[in-house]
Amino acid sequence: MPTLAPAPKAPVYPTPSESSFHALIEAFANVSFHAEIQRGITYKLHRHHLPPPPKSYKNIQSHRFADQWREAIQVEYNNHARQRTFTEVPAAEAEGRILDLMWVFDYKFTEAGYLDRFKARLVVRGDQMWWGHGETYAATLALKSFRILLAIIAYFNLEADQMDVVSAFLNSPLQEKVYVRHPPGFHRYGRCLLLLRALYGLPQSPKLWYNTLVGILESLGLKRVPEEPCIYANDWLLIFFFVDDCVLVYRLEDKGRAQEFKAQLNARFKMKEIGPLKWFLGMRVLRDRAAHKAWLCQDAYIEELVQRYRLLNGVFTTPRAVEDLKPLDEDLPAGHPHEPSNDFIHKYQKKVGSITYLVERTRVDIAEAGGKLAQFLVRPGPQHHAAVNRVIRYAYNTRFLALEYGGHLIDFFRQTTRTTGLEGAIGQDPGRPMDHFEWILTAADASHANNANRRST
Repeated sequence: MPTLAPAPKAPVYPTPSESSFHALIEAFANVSFHAEIQRGITYKLHRHHLPPPPKSYKNIQSHRFADQWREAIQVEYNNHARQRTFTEVPAAEAEGRILDLMWVFDYKFTEAGYLDRFKARLVVRGDQMWWGHGETYAATLALKSFRILLAIIAYFNLEADQMDVVSAFLNSPLQEKVYVRHPPGFHRYGRCLLLLRALYGLPQSPKLWYNTLVGILESLGLKRVPEEPCIYANDWLLIFFFVDDCVLVYRLEDKGRAQEFKAQLNARFKMKEIGPLKWFLGMRVLRDRAAHKAWLCQDAYIEELVQRYRLLNGVFTTPRAVEDLKPLDEDLPAGHPHEPSNDFIHKYQKKVGSITYLVERTRVDIAEAGGKLAQFLVRPGPQHHAAVNRVIRYAYNTRFLALEYGGHLIDFFRQTTRTTGLEGAIGQDPGRPMDHFEWILTAADASHANNANRRST
């Protein structure tokens, strides 16, 4: 069973020797050294110091990073032209409705939250299409499946390499005729575009990409794991994916074969090799290979929450106060300051939703508080807002708590028998140490479950 434990600390590095300190002092005394330092300084922007990305093409003109967004637009358009995502045709030849294209802008960050690049994505206005385009559902990896896989990876100390498919949807040919206008900034009178590949925004694009990916995996000799549409395996390799994020799991002795498999994937898709699994589904993944352990942590998401709602102040060691929450008085007169407005209610619901998101993934310690707060979604008052803010602040103060998986099985049994009272019963045979017992540990809600000497049912 996963347990909530502090994430492992960063290693402590030894202090430099005395000779290295003298060399450092001499370097700082050198004027040319200072000049080189000044020339080499680069300033990285953190996500907390950036303005919101523009919401439309028109908003670029007044944006602080207008030049960078224009460059990102040109890069994206050139990529589509190079990949033959569309071809230009006379607008008079278009069959059916011509859809609009729009630009969606976003920042891309490093793991530490610093700006990496500006991203402009070309998206189809799929909401302008008529209904009736067949099956559009595309399966995605269930969170519980990922957590089970992480436990297996940790316990057996398996390799887990992460890869990202670049512009995944564009690898899928479009199976019907879809006409679109030129994107803002590239309009041509009397001309439109015929889409040749699945583009973001089309309802059928996720399904087309899923079919393309699993078709390639099956052609490479992998078979789908029963009841798990996003996990494929053979006798030495297991691969799981969430849309365009793929993770290859294998034993260390199969690393050569894994490299050959990656080369085969790269021959079919343009893929970016990220390295060992560190982030997945917005969660940080930490591993201690020697101890056969892994942790899931959502510190980055929690930091984003407190920045979004401006809740950095305040220190709480428990998610809830002792006093119980009560519903807002139903008899408040019209215009009373505590009568919640629609914006007040919506903001409260978003905060509770954020807490629920944490609970479902890693933070079981705030499950009771989140469940209590969910009882007041329809008509929250100021006391409920204060309570939900407390939970978010508590999560921030304990943001490095993580779910722990793996470890040595016999150590888990030793710990469990000590806490359940079974240690004495198992150790009654001095000739057989606990390591050599063949037994299974189960849990039940019966009254005798923690009493090894009681046999009543």
